[in-house]
Amino acid sequence: MADVVYLRSYDDRPREDDDARRVLAATVDLLRDMSYDSITLRGISKRAGVTYGDVRAHFRSKDAIVAEIYLDRLRAEPLNVDVEQDARERIAAQFTQLVMMLADEPGLAAACTSALVCEEPSVRSIRRRIHAGCGASTFRQTADQLAGVVAAVVPSG
Repeated sequence: MADVVYLRSYDDRPREDDDARRVLAATVDLLRDMSYDSITLRGISKRAGVTYGDVRAHFRSKDAIVAEIYLDRLRAEPLNVDVEQDARERIAAQFTQLVMMLADEPGLAAACTSALVCEEPSVRSIRRRIHAGCGASTFRQTADQLAGVVAAVVPSG
């Protein structure tokens, strides 16, 4: 059997440069002013002060931009655990924190909902990066692991 070589996907490139950061910030800014459906890559490039080509050099679509914003927000979310709470309260608090992460930004929340379910290859790559952070390779494995953790820390009955 031949060796398989996996090249870094389009959207696994680092986002450390200023143009990419400006694109992400401009998209969040635009989502405060207009609906996700109204936003275009050209509008994002204008708001970010970069060329359309620069936007396309970093992101394949507005869905990829929004998925990347979600991943950045997820990574930045602090893990706060109150050890004085019982296990159920701690788990409920963590789920609440994740659910409420975008509650104050309804435009961004709606955009994330739309972007993260699309089947564009660059968004699939970002979903894999989000999922990889869970340490599982499939959604079923993630669900099973989550159920196992809950069962381990929350007594039955």
